Amino acid sequence: MTDETDLKQPERAQVFLQGESERFMKSLLEASTEPSSEIIYHYSGQEALLGILKSARIFASDLRFMNDHTERRFADRFIEQMIQENEGLGPFLLPLTDQSPVQIEIPEYAACFSQDGDSLAQWRMYAGFNGYAIGWKPSAIAETAMASPTMTHFFPCCYDPEVQRKSLADSIGRIKEFVVAEGLTLEAASYLYSNIVWCARSFYKHPSFAYEREMRLITFEHRNQDREGTDYQFSVRPGRNNLIPYVRVPVPTPAEIIIGPSAHPERAKQALDELIIRSGIKNLPTKISSAPFVEF
Repeated sequence: MTDETDLKQPERAQVFLQGESERFMKSLLEASTEPSSEIIYHYSGQEALLGILKSARIFASDLRFMNDHTERRFADRFIEQMIQENEGLGPFLLPLTDQSPVQIEIPEYAACFSQDGDSLAQWRMYAGFNGYAIGWKPSAIAETAMASPTMTHFFPCCYDPEVQRKSLADSIGRIKEFVVAEGLTLEAASYLYSNIVWCARSFYKHPSFAYEREMRLITFEHRNQDREGTDYQFSVRPGRNNLIPYVRVPVPTPAEIIIGPSAHPERAKQALDELIIRSGIKNLPTKISSAPFVEF
């Protein structure tokens, strides 16, 4: 194996960045108090359920159009604090915040899953009346993501401000030490900082959303394909308030489906079971939500 000291500076920087990105995400995992779930769930309505079962695809929506208006900006409070505490970081970090006069947006897309498959709050918010929670094993989602032609990340979101602040500060500090030791240019150093900030923005969420226990698959648009509807290709769908850009992401066969609150849950289960049998899908159990909620 080639020693890192034998590599050229750009190669050393890339090796460092890869290791630092892994260390940063690992710090979020280790700080999580939530036990790992055997199944993770995507809440959906009837139309989305039918689309997922038929196409084996799920929509990953542009993070800038999520229902959390602080999405991708929540980490900025910590970045701005670091700039105030260390002015030397300003040239690298300030262009990455809302304070910058020039904003460069690179669309990233998220397919969202919850570790809780029977949450009344999420039934109301994401699935609506007569909705479903489609469950997959996390390992199956991760395996599919690794086969993606685009860069993907699959991790739980972090909701603890103290963990968020410490993880980002520690990572920024290690990057600063590497930049000084290597004598990197502003451009090269900015590349390292921006990648860690990207990770923070993708997986840091406001504490008020902690009940969602979200795991998030982050991916990018794949531009090298011409056929409409191809995986990871840009598309747009109607939203409640505006159009929502998205890409299609392949998913494996679900591990289970939970039928949400409805006026006739037994009939809903009977219809879903019939659909699964006639679609030729095997070993896909279904069950009815335990939430005692009915809306007419």
